[in-house]
Amino acid sequence: MQPMPLRVFISSVMTDNYLAAERRVVREAIESLELTTPWAFEGSPARSASPGGVVGQAVEESDILLLIIANRHTPPVQAELDKANELGMPILAFVEKIVDETPADERRAVVDWLSERVTYKEFKGLKNLEQEVLRAIRTELIEGYRYRRRYEGRLTPADIPKLVGLEPYPGLIVRMAEKKDAAGVEETLMELKQWYPDIEKWIAPRMAEIGKSADIRVAEVEGDIGAVVILRDKGPGVLKFATLYVRPTAQGGAIGPHLVREEVVRAAKARMRKAYVTCADEIAGRLMPILAQSGFVPEGISRGRYREGSAEWVLGKTFAHEEVEQSGFVEFVKKKIITEAGGEILQDKGNVFEARNPRYPLFDSEGNSVWYAVSTRPDPEADYARYRTEFGDLPWKMVSSAGRPANTSDPFHEEKNWIDGADIYKMFYPVVLKTQDNHSLIVTIRPQYADALIPSSRSPSMFDPTRLQIRTDNVYYRTPDRYQNLRRGSRLFFYVSEPEQSIRGSAVVTGIHIGNPESCFERYGSKGIYNYSDLEDISSNHNGRVLAISFDWYEEFENPVNRSRLQNFIPNYNPQSAYILRDDQSLQILKLDSYVGL
Repeated sequence: MQPMPLRVFISSVMTDNYLAAERRVVREAIESLELTTPWAFEGSPARSASPGGVVGQAVEESDILLLIIANRHTPPVQAELDKANELGMPILAFVEKIVDETPADERRAVVDWLSERVTYKEFKGLKNLEQEVLRAIRTELIEGYRYRRRYEGRLTPADIPKLVGLEPYPGLIVRMAEKKDAAGVEETLMELKQWYPDIEKWIAPRMAEIGKSADIRVAEVEGDIGAVVILRDKGPGVLKFATLYVRPTAQGGAIGPHLVREEVVRAAKARMRKAYVTCADEIAGRLMPILAQSGFVPEGISRGRYREGSAEWVLGKTFAHEEVEQSGFVEFVKKKIITEAGGEILQDKGNVFEARNPRYPLFDSEGNSVWYAVSTRPDPEADYARYRTEFGDLPWKMVSSAGRPANTSDPFHEEKNWIDGADIYKMFYPVVLKTQDNHSLIVTIRPQYADALIPSSRSPSMFDPTRLQIRTDNVYYRTPDRYQNLRRGSRLFFYVSEPEQSIRGSAVVTGIHIGNPESCFERYGSKGIYNYSDLEDISSNHNGRVLAISFDWYEEFENPVNRSRLQNFIPNYNPQSAYILRDDQSLQILKLDSYVGL
């Protein structure tokens, strides 16, 4: 039996036909999607029940509440919001930009209510509202399928082709702030006042620097300032991310992780040895996972720094500009992971040692000790299995220069107490761990797919909102071969075919999944750039299977490596198929690009 479409309840002030045109546009947008149907009060039949009863029942029977806000708000609309929030229903909110009116108190109140619970989107004009509504619902459907166990029975595998390929990412340009941005930058920074009461004193001198300093940058999201980045030099080799703020209207689209990663890469190229950021306790829970993706770790807490009764978290990122030979890996681990983090080695038995890391005297003067086992084997899972037996119930961690198995079906892939080469690269980027008998992969990708998956900064298509993938992590799909020797931390090189005929950049492999198209979409959702029919085409010739390579830390080469340069040290390289590289060949390619850290 075919499930009923998802019902979207349209909520807004309706008195005196207020927002009538907007409600019509939203209703038509919802009807244009095969998997959704709108519920609007003006379209409901006559009923013996009261209007409030009809609306209340309609909210309960809906799957999504869609709210439109201009400059008015009423108790009945708030009741609809409260009911949806109580039921745990997704709320998609659209707030009209107002120019000629003073924001009413009721508008401010509902926007504050929304800011604490959801990411709302501003709109200007009916066409923009239609676009934002379609974008938001498509994204909600993609995420809904991704976690479909929470929506049992509402979506089926037959719906996948309708969901795959819908682009939820906005157009994005990150650039130096210009004089014309001053008002937008100031408005954005003032949104931080709730956490930093005296921020006006800090903002004033920043305004004088706009247009003069490359350390003040803005993220322009579809023509509006969606985020501001301000950096501060704190001494030789030390950089503070003084501000890295994404406005509520731009949140939820991978922009935050993208900006953090971009600034980390810029800092590495400037040969910084340390970067740090502070954030208010109230937002630390949201920011820490984003910062952790780029190697930041908590380093301390400053109490009452900006407000009495509130804490400020300090998170730091260490840059290691070095190649680490296998012979020096154990000492690298002891120095970077233990002693430089404020820890202490208690018992040292070479590649096995007991450590206390880190020490927080205020909470625990003795600290907690953990045993570490360090492996430089090309197949460290053999060491992991042995140490797991030896340590038994003792708290312990494994650290390896090579990665865990990348294959998601491997029992060692998800071990939680294992820090491997991919983890260390993230923590100490741009460090290079020299391993033996580890392999990397060159894959060939057509220019149109490369422009979508790994856009070139030299091409205007990077700023096309229908093509840009701004994720820091993504997925590359191909035929299920040449993956057996890849591990987490292996390199994935993207060779772009004619007319480029060169390696555009490289990334770090984080996982490999082999399965049918449905299982790939269940695991990776909207990542990647192939649509569902593309995956079916691949699988039809390979026993129904597709290879999905998940990757992170993609970096575009400043000097693309062309085919003739590759064949100087890989004479038999043929771009017609994927090519397995030894570790030394991978390193040679990186050095051809004058790679950061080498």
